Amino acid sequence: MEATPQEVGEPRFDVRARRAPDCPLEGLQQRLIDLARLPPAKAQALAEALQSASSVVLGRGVSRERAERANLLERAGLLVEITPVLQLAPKPESDGDGRVECPACGEIMVPGPHRQCAHCGVYIDKVSPELLMRRKLRKQEQARVALRVAAEQQQSRRRAEAEMEHRLRQEIRQQLESRHGLARPGRALPLWQRPAMLGGGVMLAGAAFAAGWFMPRGGSLDAVPVAAAAAWVAPGEPIDRLLARVDRGEQAPSAGGRPAAPIWTVEPADSLRPGPDVPPQTPEQLLATSFGRVEGLPPLGAGVTWPVDLLPGLRADLAVALAESGQLGRAEELLQSLEPWRASVDPRLTEQLRRARLMVHAWGLHDHGLTSVQPLLTRLGEGLRSMVDPIERASLLAQVVPVMARAPAVSDEVITGLIRQTGAAVKAVAEQAPRHRLTEAWIVAEAQVLLARAEHEAVSGHFSRLRARVAALAALQPQTIEPATQARLLAMQVRISQLAGESTARLVMAWLQAFERVPTIAEQADLLREAVDLPGGALVEEARRLAMRLATRGEAAGQGAARAEGLGRLSLLWAELGDADQASLWRQRALQTPGLQPETALRLRAQLTTEAEICLAQATMRLGDLARAESHWRRVATYVL
Repeated sequence: MEATPQEVGEPRFDVRARRAPDCPLEGLQQRLIDLARLPPAKAQALAEALQSASSVVLGRGVSRERAERANLLERAGLLVEITPVLQLAPKPESDGDGRVECPACGEIMVPGPHRQCAHCGVYIDKVSPELLMRRKLRKQEQARVALRVAAEQQQSRRRAEAEMEHRLRQEIRQQLESRHGLARPGRALPLWQRPAMLGGGVMLAGAAFAAGWFMPRGGSLDAVPVAAAAAWVAPGEPIDRLLARVDRGEQAPSAGGRPAAPIWTVEPADSLRPGPDVPPQTPEQLLATSFGRVEGLPPLGAGVTWPVDLLPGLRADLAVALAESGQLGRAEELLQSLEPWRASVDPRLTEQLRRARLMVHAWGLHDHGLTSVQPLLTRLGEGLRSMVDPIERASLLAQVVPVMARAPAVSDEVITGLIRQTGAAVKAVAEQAPRHRLTEAWIVAEAQVLLARAEHEAVSGHFSRLRARVAALAALQPQTIEPATQARLLAMQVRISQLAGESTARLVMAWLQAFERVPTIAEQADLLREAVDLPGGALVEEARRLAMRLATRGEAAGQGAARAEGLGRLSLLWAELGDADQASLWRQRALQTPGLQPETALRLRAQLTTEAEICLAQATMRLGDLARAESHWRRVATYVL
């Protein structure tokens, strides 16, 4: 039947059925009637068709409802393949008035017959790439300058407030001392106290003379604590501000810009580093030894050139995963191994290392053995203030703040202030595409903060506050645009409703609908991994069922890097579910994708191998099998250390 105009644009699917290798033909017609609920005539026709052909087309261009109804045939032992049909959407009628944006000055206007801008006089179609690049860089630099100016203005306000506080404190102190008759500096002593003061001065002078006479030349008094305190004071730092910082429990700034001392340590027997009997290797040798021969993958030949930033990136990911799992000593050990790359000029590698350091310190706030979290907060604040690029600042804040919110020792005021800083950094981004992406990340970060605080309040019994968090999280949903962001927020609403004791059936259905709207296999696999990682396990069974469907879609995926990425994410999803065999199978299929560039294949080989071991370690830790998790940690450490 020909589609009506109302049906154009609705998703359509081709449905094909084939017999599984272990499905016998004998009794197939009866199984189709009993298990798949087919009418006898249709069951007989389908059974006869499968006897003469390996696969049968059940329908072309059918609706989603009819296509999903065909999954009932799997009960009878058939394999059902559902393939989306490409459609051409009707071209919308343009209701524009002919106005365009000038690529040079950005003004919206109606161009003349010669396509010339009426504001700047530039011919629109003859704008050079250099001019566009200049405009783009100018916007970025303006955003950076605006951010620096705002930071300097904030510091000026803080200095003015500190000076005003000091002045008012001195005035109040003088008034109180005058009211109670206490001595102030410069006030004359009473006559009865002057002889005692004079005698004390004479005795002090005699003691100083004796010490100077009997002490050996070149010696000094025992004033090491005073000298150390003087070295504590940063140049030009007011003493009042220093004392206020000491009162808050902050530590002194490190002299000379040296890296701060490690907070956690690990015993030599528990270290993941190779023993002293293992000869040291260069990064290229280590990568070739670790990933040249991997079980289930074809070996690599000699002369392979590995990317220079691959090894530090893998170590950074392992450090964050160890910190997330509570193994902070080992995470600090990984951070120390990244010191040789701190002076790198590669911006991508620098951002990756900065992210690893910030994430490890953020997860460190959960360490119950710390007497104070203020040193970690100080390091986190210094790391966040060191970022000038608003894109990097917003991206890292959106990742670090939700982790900090999980720590009960961090107050709501600190988290609220950091969320506001995230929004300010997002608004400072000039380009439209990254700003839209970071806005979605900002919303997700705020939702993660609400969920983290709701977990604490449920444990503490503050259910009145918990219900307010439920309403606040639901209010974020209309602000999202991307289907993936909507699915993430719905998954968190499922968890927070579970905490509040409310029904989650409607939210699970809405989450499934949002999941279906996500366009790529890679994004869908990431969403399922996040659903598995949520506490409570409300979506684990749904994630496992959808993983089977993604495997069917992965078989029919295209070629190139997009297919490899999708199958690789599917491999990590199976590892997150604790299925090592399926993870290895889909990793192998991802690396067998035709048309991969050599560098892309090498990166994918190393990343999928290490991340799969990390996911398996975390999955077994969730099940309480800590010995198996330790074997996975040890195995992944041999790859990168």
